[in-house]
Amino acid sequence: MARACAGIPRSVPRNRGRCGFQIQPVRSEGRSTSWWQERPPRAAPKNMIKHQDSHLDHDLSEVQIRHLLDHFADRTTFFLETFELPNELGTLPCGLWGPTMGDPPIPESAVLYAPRGTRSWPSRLVDRPARSTRLITVIAGPHEEPCPICLANQEHLEPCPGKLRHPCVLYTAFGGPPAPQEPGDPGCKDPMTSAAFWSVHALAR
Repeated sequence: MARACAGIPRSVPRNRGRCGFQIQPVRSEGRSTSWWQERPPRAAPKNMIKHQDSHLDHDLSEVQIRHLLDHFADRTTFFLETFELPNELGTLPCGLWGPTMGDPPIPESAVLYAPRGTRSWPSRLVDRPARSTRLITVIAGPHEEPCPICLANQEHLEPCPGKLRHPCVLYTAFGGPPAPQEPGDPGCKDPMTSAAFWSVHALAR
């Protein structure tokens, strides 16, 4: 005597579920397959994000920023890359002047020093305009920040359960080639290289 399928009453036909609806295999390209074999692949997770600590005060448009996040979506480690934006995304202003841009060295007599934006240190500035370019430099990498639960609740249990870790955050992006950190930047990792570069380069005011 034929045995009933496990979990399905004998009164329900083999090709019907417990609710009585008829079960039909999904056909794809002329072959019979099960529904779970036809699920579309999941989209790859986007790792690189824009963060509140991202320095994006270099006149990038939201469309350009979105292109960067999509273009480098799979990154999970530190990187610095320079590439050209597609024509349809327009250009960016590049404020760098000096030998790297094909200019003569910028003499000390032509510059002044002043902080830019929210930076606490002075930059070497020259009274010249920014120039348009499709070349863009992107710097990004892992980022940690304090536990948001602790920040919101001073009575949070100690010790803190951990920090919020992001695989890849867009640190900054700007028009033009890469340049060393400025000598006055507290995070400058190579003061000698920085001082040598910025002794002959300057940024447009």
